[in-house]
Amino acid sequence: MSPEASTAAPRPERYRVLFPLGRGGMGSVEVALEEQGAFRRIVALKTMLTEASRDQRQQEMFLREARLARMLNHPNVVHAFAAGAEEERLYICMEYVEGTSLSLLLARARDLEGGLPPALTAYLLAELCDGLHAAHELRDEEGKSLGVVHRDVSPHNVMVAYSGHVKVLDFGIAKIDESKLTHTGEVKGKTAYMAPEQALGEELDRRSDLFAVGAILYECVAAVRMWGPGSDVEVMRRLALDEAPRLADTVPDAPKELAELQARLVARDPSGRPATAAEVADALRRYLATCSPRADEAALRATMQRLFELEAAQRRHQLTRALEGVVDRAGADALKKSLSTATAPLSDSERRMLAALRPRTGGSPEASATPLEVEASVPPPPRRSALPLAATVAALVAVGALLFARMSSSSPAEPEVNAVDPPPVTTATADTPAATSTAPATTSPAAAVTPEGGAAQRPRAAPARPRPQGAAAPSSPSPARPEIDTRAF
Repeated sequence: MSPEASTAAPRPERYRVLFPLGRGGMGSVEVALEEQGAFRRIVALKTMLTEASRDQRQQEMFLREARLARMLNHPNVVHAFAAGAEEERLYICMEYVEGTSLSLLLARARDLEGGLPPALTAYLLAELCDGLHAAHELRDEEGKSLGVVHRDVSPHNVMVAYSGHVKVLDFGIAKIDESKLTHTGEVKGKTAYMAPEQALGEELDRRSDLFAVGAILYECVAAVRMWGPGSDVEVMRRLALDEAPRLADTVPDAPKELAELQARLVARDPSGRPATAAEVADALRRYLATCSPRADEAALRATMQRLFELEAAQRRHQLTRALEGVVDRAGADALKKSLSTATAPLSDSERRMLAALRPRTGGSPEASATPLEVEASVPPPPRRSALPLAATVAALVAVGALLFARMSSSSPAEPEVNAVDPPPVTTATADTPAATSTAPATTSPAAAVTPEGGAAQRPRAAPARPRPQGAAAPSSPSPARPEIDTRAF
């Protein structure tokens, strides 16, 4: 079989592919027109590559993502409509979202305006927490809690639609209590956002995801990453030994309510954190109630329209051209209007809101700056850390020292063993193939291509705030499956 044939996406009969969005080491995503009789809608079609489909553990990860995405029917979570198999490869038909990742939004806002306003940050993260809470509360058909922990909450896995909607995605490495596929000691996720217990391979629960929300809150307000620009080894060492940085110490003039909430979210002991994401959302909205003007979906939409006006127009033009010759003009217009992420020109009231919310560092609602980087619809999967062997050993020595100290006074915590893991492992050798191929991130149908660490790696053009110093072995090929019973998802 030729390389082209081995990577071509399947074409289930009811899906007509319009244009590609992106391709990673494990899968590809395309915009497609779903047609079943008179019913039509625009969707994102995510497909595993043939090579990845032959790896049992990657299949398990993909199927878990499909199952969770189908069960999670919430406005703040990217939803999956269907899943199946075609020519030995799995696919998921997902909601198509026109927008970009929070990581690119933070980078663009910082470079052009010095960062996001605190009120807009609070609104955006409250929406994120609503989606997380829905996942944490997910139950099976019998009403039993699935104990879902996302484990990879980061700006890369938060979609911000051009319309102002906020959606969580990428449940590919989510922990589910009923799963028994995690190998003891494996650590998943991005070091910059993981909780200490996650870095140490200890038991996880929903509060581990809330630590990541605290790291994102810090990054949104301070315009730099919470742990700074250090290497993965350095971050792992600090996770094992140090308290997390506090927003109040970095940005003394940060709103008191947000600084206090961030300190609670990144408490080293999970018992010191809020109990649920819903509690965090409530705290953020209480702060919002004191803001004038109050940020809301319209304010976020206006910000996205201003910062990504060119990209939004290009994406809509691409969709319009792709529909030509496929459906008539009336049908194309109806399809575009049906997208929940449809954008429209700013109204006068939205422009006034923008002027009130915009940081004092400059920029204008009408500005349509040349994009700082070329945006594609789907990023290659965000690079999960692949530490060199020597560096990994160094990190583990530091972690081991902490564990030894703990053992002298109490029993060690049991490593978390219940999650279903994809091949990408944070503490993996540099030559681990799966360390750079992760499909879940390709589920963001309109996220932008951004390097790992996007929002923290560029120089800040107009600072408005103080700046701080400073894999699993592949299994044997699985047999071809012409049909998958998606009820199992």
